[in-house]
This record gives sequence, structure tokens and C-alpha cells, in this order.
Amino acid sequence: MGKPIRKFREKLSSSSSNDFNLEEFKKALKDLTKNPSAENLGRINHIRRWFVLSTGVMEGISRQVEGLTRKLRNPNEEDMQIIYALISSCRYLATNSELLVTDYEILLEGGILVTEIDDFKEACLCVKKATFYIESVYLSLPNRQEVNDLVRRN
Repeated sequence: MGKPIRKFREKLSSSSSNDFNLEEFKKALKDLTKNPSAENLGRINHIRRWFVLSTGVMEGISRQVEGLTRKLRNPNEEDMQIIYALISSCRYLATNSELLVTDYEILLEGGILVTEIDDFKEACLCVKKATFYIESVYLSLPNRQEVNDLVRRN
């Protein structure tokens, strides 16, 4: 792990969420866009990599969640508890991802990381759609064999 990342993680672990100041964060991002130094370009590239990796993870989650309906045809009570937890986690992921995009909007305004953030937004939308899909299969539709089979085939 690189020294700047290690220092950043140490600072995060030693501070509480109450220490976070959104205005200071936005100012720091704005400074990144105005000052194209080598150090700031490195920071921007770090943010870029994070968005690219996170987009891939969210796309993978979406595919797996959607595929769940084809594999789990007759869930028992324990399976349903896991599905409820999965739906809750996916909702949490989508909500926090949208908040994250809002936090980094300054970079978009500066024309930086536009493609990466747009791809991340699309992946967030895919998570929301996949969540809605499994909700419709396991929680909303009538629990009848012919309905479940039709939905899972499509």
C-alpha cells in the first residue's frame, strides 16, 4: 500500500464521521481541478481508478443479483431472510453511490472524470434496477409456480 493511501486511511480511522466537513472536501476537489501539478494529477488518477474499480464491482453485483432469480426457484424462510438482507444492502449501496456522485460533482463541472463518473452513475442505476427486479420476483409477485417460472425465464 502506498504511503499517501496509508496516511489517508490512518486519518480516516482516527477521525469520526462528525469531523468530516463537506465544504472543505469540495474546496479540496476544486483546488485539484485548478492546479494541474504532478501531485494533483496523481490524486485525480487515484480517484479515477477508484471510480473505474467501483463501477466494475457494482456491475458484477447487478449481474449476480439478477442471476439469483434463475438459480433460486423455491426459496425457504432462511433464503428469504438472505434475500431481504441483499435487497437492503443493494438499496444502501445505490443510495450511498448517488451521494458519492453528488460529492464529486465538482470534478464533473471541471470536465474531469466525466466518463468515469457517468459510468459509475450507470452502474448505480443497474444496481437499482436489479434490486427492483429481485423485489418484484420474491416480494411483489404472487407466489404461484407459473408466474415465478415466467419471470425467471426472462
